[in-house]
Amino acid sequence: HKLLGQLMDRARTTYVPAKCFAWIYHGLRDFDQEFEWLDKAVDEERDPMMLNIAIEPHYDVLRSDPRFHALLRKMRLQN
Repeated sequence: HKLLGQLMDRARTTYVPAKCFAWIYHGLRDFDQEFEWLDKAVDEERDPMMLNIAIEPHYDVLRSDPRFHALLRKMRLQN
């Protein structure tokens, strides 16, 4: 939680990619917030680093969640 607070403070004065917030929420096991930030990374930031989401082992815990597959479809990585 401390790291999240520090990141939010930094985001007030400089750009912090949404994916960074998503990773912290992942570590906190707050998957609802993680998906909100992943959506922001795709929809608002069009973060090219999101392209590896389909194969990155970090996201294995999310693969059974329908929101994960919706995100992949949005990115056109899955039909």
